[in-house]
Amino acid sequence: MVEFPLTEPYMATALAVCVQHHERMDGTGYPAGLKGDGIHMAARVVAVADVFDALTSDRPYRPALDPDDAWRITSRQKGLDVRALRALRVRRQYVVDHIVNAPAPDLGTVRKILEGVVAPEAVERFRDPNRKAA
Repeated sequence: MVEFPLTEPYMATALAVCVQHHERMDGTGYPAGLKGDGIHMAARVVAVADVFDALTSDRPYRPALDPDDAWRITSRQKGLDVRALRALRVRRQYVVDHIVNAPAPDLGTVRKILEGVVAPEAVERFRDPNRKAA
């Protein structure tokens, strides 16, 4: 087993992130109801990433949201740090053969990128049997 002494500088940050990433700038978060500067900056950044990740991941009660839709929701969440939101502003990056969301229950595979843009005709759609129709 590898031991990580809490005296290491990065461990204090890691611990703050683990404990504080559900805190909110206005004090409405948990577990301690911290607010503003009482929340470690790294925890504020992870809070934004955590919300975005939750929205873009499939859940038992809903399919993953499209990253653009997820970012719109994330950026409007009450209590997230504005600077952290700015730092993590989503810029979609597509890669050929990357799987992308299409209207549920479909997914798509990027087949061609022109000047950084993926046109709908450049996405080969396929049905995902595990996704429910929207």
